[in-house]
Amino acid sequence: MWAEITKLKESPSKIVNRTTGGGSDRWKAQGAVVVGSDGLVKWWWRGEKAEEEGDWEEGVKSLGI
Repeated sequence: MWAEITKLKESPSKIVNRTTGGGSDRWKAQGAVVVGSDGLVKWWWRGEKAEEEGDWEEGVKSLGI
């Protein structure tokens, strides 16, 4: 794993994993998408905080179920 991280740091884009403060939840973004049989997005949700939950019933209703 460390070899791969080193490759990212040395790549032209110079990707690095910077440190965060205590209680950071930058990796805890979540969301959901409902796609109909026609391939179109019918409903989407993106949480602002890690502890949020989407309105899943609304997502199912968007399919007409």
